[in-house]
Amino acid sequence: MRLLESFRLETHQIQEMLMILEMMCHKLEDGEEIDYLDLKRVITFLKVFVEECHNLKEEQCLLPVLKANGATSEEIHEAELIEENKMGRFYVWVLGKVVKQMQNGDPLSRKKMIQIARKYIDLECKHIRLESEYLYPLCEKYLTQEQRDRTQEKCWELEDRKFGKDQHDTFHEAVGKLINKMHDTYLGDHFRN
Repeated sequence: MRLLESFRLETHQIQEMLMILEMMCHKLEDGEEIDYLDLKRVITFLKVFVEECHNLKEEQCLLPVLKANGATSEEIHEAELIEENKMGRFYVWVLGKVVKQMQNGDPLSRKKMIQIARKYIDLECKHIRLESEYLYPLCEKYLTQEQRDRTQEKCWELEDRKFGKDQHDTFHEAVGKLINKMHDTYLGDHFRN
């Protein structure tokens, strides 16, 4: 899979999970119960897939190669992207704490979960727009196909170090299965692409 194709697929998967999280918020608002294990799965996805995989590759592989090939920090919105990644990590950490409070019966935790989850969703949607409107087109502008292929290899090496050698396909297949299961449970056929 090519670099931009890979990043766009990950972006799509993140958007799917954000829709699932939003539906969970709606259910919580309506007083419905949701499976805490499902909520933990979403938070784990956000922590591992978004923060420790997608955003890490963005910061350690994509941004440096763009800058090395002539893109300016302002042009790629580097400060904004990195700040949003930091804020996203903080929100995910808070969501992990709040789900534990929910399990322990804290009466205010449902409202906190909805508020923090929606702040995270808004942040990630804004971040995805920046990636789509600036970062990915700049890869096409500044990087040759050979440079993009080398950057993709660096991304896979980073994943190998993080998740285990040659686990890229297994990891991404597991992510796809999780999203499909959660999609069926929380969104049904109405939101199928």
